[in-house]
Amino acid sequence: SVHPFCGGVPEDVRMTTRYKEDDALPALMGVIHETGHGRYEQNLPREWLGGGVANARSMGLHESQSLSLEMQLGSHPGFAQQLSPLLMKHLGAQAAWEPENLHKLLTRVKPGFIRVDADEVTYPCHVILRYEIECPLIEGEIECEDIPALWNAKMQELLGISTEGNYTNGCMQDVHWPEGLIGYFPCYTL
Repeated sequence: SVHPFCGGVPEDVRMTTRYKEDDALPALMGVIHETGHGRYEQNLPREWLGGGVANARSMGLHESQSLSLEMQLGSHPGFAQQLSPLLMKHLGAQAAWEPENLHKLLTRVKPGFIRVDADEVTYPCHVILRYEIECPLIEGEIECEDIPALWNAKMQELLGISTEGNYTNGCMQDVHWPEGLIGYFPCYTL
């Protein structure tokens, strides 16, 4: 999938991810994130299925479970220790897959274009950027055609990188706005 997602019901949760042949770690982190969604759904009270009590409390809570799993588990030194031999077995032994180096790779702070690939430090900047565009859009202060230029300006302000002319890595990278999920992004900060 272009954008990883998880769906289903507590008895049948399914997820997708996206893969880059030259970089397996973003797919793995996406799977860990979506596993957080799946585990949350699988642990809703089965005796109340079909009723409101068995529904997720909020998307904020949903995202908090996923991001906790992704950012806490995925950046833990013990995770790198367990992952290291698997990567070496399947991708070939190299210094990058040594546990210490892998942990540094999983926890490095580096501004990037893609929110779902962002590190724990720069991730909130991606959410702030979207929120600061959604608010004036909802208030009628900007139009949809203003989004690419405003996005680029905010990316430069918050992360020091330009997305000018690059809609794929810029304002069109998420599925949320085309799906009508305006105001959803603050859920990723809880």
